[in-house]
Amino acid sequence: APAALDGHRDHRLVRAAALALRGAGRTVVLYADVPHATQHGWPAWVTGAPADPHLDPEALWSFHLQGTGVDLAALSPRVHDLDLPELERKRAAVEEYRTQVPALEWESGMLSRPEVLRYEVLWPLS
Repeated sequence: APAALDGHRDHRLVRAAALALRGAGRTVVLYADVPHATQHGWPAWVTGAPADPHLDPEALWSFHLQGTGVDLAALSPRVHDLDLPELERKRAAVEEYRTQVPALEWESGMLSRPEVLRYEVLWPLS
């Protein structure tokens, strides 16, 4: 389920449903919902690049997770750095959302900035 790391209403609703399923004993994995989660870039631990001293994406993520009972800092994230063929497949899949791509590109440069799509971050919830 999306972690709703920017507070997107639809993503919050899906996350809430997933957390309810978790409460009922189901296995749930949250993912960093791109491009929304990257509006302040990826955290340094995702990319391995030096942290930007002016941006703190994790602080924003924590803000949007308040009240959910999920503490991402206490979880073990799984980071997947897509290789070129995976990145191209993901890009092609995103381009299928023809009604959404212009807005997402305008908002985040999702397709013109490969670093936005290059990583996938998952948090398996116990």
